[in-house]
Amino acid sequence: IHHTALYDFHVEHGGKMVNFGGCILPLQYTDQSINLSHLHTRRYGSIFDVSHMLQTYVHGKDAMSCIESICTADIKGMAPGTGSLTVFTNNNGGILDDLIISKINNECLYIVSNAATKSQNMEIIQEAQVFNT
Repeated sequence: IHHTALYDFHVEHGGKMVNFGGCILPLQYTDQSINLSHLHTRRYGSIFDVSHMLQTYVHGKDAMSCIESICTADIKGMAPGTGSLTVFTNNNGGILDDLIISKINNECLYIVSNAATKSQNMEIIQEAQVFNT
């Protein structure tokens, strides 16, 4: 279990801290209900601590084909500098995990996924890499 970079900020602002995939994160804040927090975010914006997320670079001449074979996004069709919310799928099209993929250039992707599913996601990427080479 580890604390994120914003742990002290969350505690100072009344965050009710819980274990989420091995990281201590706020579930909600003492001065707001979940509904009020939602409305505040919709009106003004909020900070979401993503320092617990898994950040992965996939690069090489087959990177686009490799990752496109295991998610629902049109990776090859994305322009460099853009991103897409997508999901990793199993062979039957079932959802394994949600993630964000950013296309750095035509040979490099930056993937942000859930750290709690790190082992699963790395295995998915490695299996796709073997299959696509």
